[in-house]
Amino acid sequence: MINGIKIRNFQNHESTALSLSTGVNIIQGPSDHGKSAIIRAIYWVVFNRPSGEEFRANTGGNTLAELLLDSAYLSPVSISRVRTDKDNYYRINREDPLRSFGTTVPEGIQNLIDLTEDNFQLQMDAPYLLAAEWTPQRVSAKLNQIADLSLIDSSQAWLSQKLRQANRGLETAENEINKYQEEKDCLPDLVLLDAEITTLEKVEAERDRLYQEQTTLTRQLRIYTQAEADLQEVQKRDGLEEQAREIIKEGETHERLVKEYNQLRTALEKLELAQQEYREANAAWEGSKTNFEAEFPDVCPLCGQEVPE
Repeated sequence: MINGIKIRNFQNHESTALSLSTGVNIIQGPSDHGKSAIIRAIYWVVFNRPSGEEFRANTGGNTLAELLLDSAYLSPVSISRVRTDKDNYYRINREDPLRSFGTTVPEGIQNLIDLTEDNFQLQMDAPYLLAAEWTPQRVSAKLNQIADLSLIDSSQAWLSQKLRQANRGLETAENEINKYQEEKDCLPDLVLLDAEITTLEKVEAERDRLYQEQTTLTRQLRIYTQAEADLQEVQKRDGLEEQAREIIKEGETHERLVKEYNQLRTALEKLELAQQEYREANAAWEGSKTNFEAEFPDVCPLCGQEVPE
């Protein structure tokens, strides 16, 4: 049910909002003040007609017609029809725009509104079902369409067809039962046959049990094989760990030897430095000694005695 209408920039409606009540609603006012324009705005939303822009107001801005719907089965919903200078679309509850082409209406909009041409009677239209062009045959067809009698007829035909199919199936099943009953009467000792069937069922049950047991044993064997492979892998890993420990031990020994070597090398470098200093000091001493001997004679000029070395 339409319980509200909002119109903006549509014909002579710059901004109009109407609330409708359940039952009959009457809109009254002077001529040429927009009463029929309200019906045209609703018609524009329902059928996407008229096309073009002649219905847009000269006041400028976007043209909008919005219907507020409510029912006992659905939550309140709004359906908007919008026309701008550059765009043309529908919108449900102010969600993303729904596009339409020509005078088509998006399927979701049609399902929500659920109105047809029969729901509209414009001011200049001929009386509905009473005008001369409404012949008895046309009136009858229209009433059948409104009451959806065609759906009832098609449903009745479908049910009749299904009933005939069910009867034929029942007749076929009864014939099969009679046929099997006759064959049963012609069979020899059924008690012996039942015993053989029972024995066969036991054999099949034993076969299933053995198959299940075989499956279980196969699964256990696969688990055991995997466990054995894992054990071998662990043993192999233990051997690798022992080798790793030996390598680590050798590495530690190598590090210790390198450290001792570095210490000895440092001591050797210090010894070589000391020897170099000794050689330099000894060379200086020898030079001083030579100079002394050159400057001082072996015999003292005062006492005439030899100067000791």
